[in-house]
Amino acid sequence: PSMPKRQKVNRPMIVSKVLNVSVKGTPAPWANSGETKWKNDMRRQVPDAGNASGLKGLVMEFGYRGRGDLDNLCEPVFSVVVNEKGWFDGRRSNIEWWIASKESKRSGCKIVASSDESPQVDFGKVVFEGKYNGPLPRRAKNESMLDWMKISHVVKPVGNMVGVELGFEGYGINLGDISTGPVKSCIDCLQPILGGPEGNPDDGRISDLLVKRVNGNRKGVMIRVYSK
Repeated sequence: PSMPKRQKVNRPMIVSKVLNVSVKGTPAPWANSGETKWKNDMRRQVPDAGNASGLKGLVMEFGYRGRGDLDNLCEPVFSVVVNEKGWFDGRRSNIEWWIASKESKRSGCKIVASSDESPQVDFGKVVFEGKYNGPLPRRAKNESMLDWMKISHVVKPVGNMVGVELGFEGYGINLGDISTGPVKSCIDCLQPILGGPEGNPDDGRISDLLVKRVNGNRKGVMIRVYSK
């Protein structure tokens, strides 16, 4: 007798209203040789968004032993979590704040979506605090923000690792746009504090990073740098 045909089993997608997952794998920055594998690891382990609503912020805790910049580590997460899995209604511009950290004692990334307002943070001793009012930088050299930093920064002892807090007021920018948006350019303008050459500062020293929108009528960027 003929063998019965094997029935195709449709496996349900993992769908959740809550995003709180510890992804196993080796995080990699965007445009890095390990990015594809890392994104595949996230695709398998991060659930699709159900009818989740009211989300405001994203927390990313990286276990990472490489030398990549923290903001670059966030780009693949945004790509999978938001653009592919549909969290924040599939739009990075819906993210009102995000916080990221990296430490080398483990591997992987804990990813949590939050409906809370931006948290108050304490990344260490404050070594710089100020508000920049002016056009947002598009690159890290010959920009008004970089000139402002050179004038405003009073040299204080800075540890090997630093924390950075950026609060964007009145610009309405896409906080999740890392590769081409102003977040990366603003970080690069911290070169007077971070060290390294202009245009390529030593921002690999940033171990904690909070990026948020700030309510206000006047355009500006609140900047706070901590020594770890």
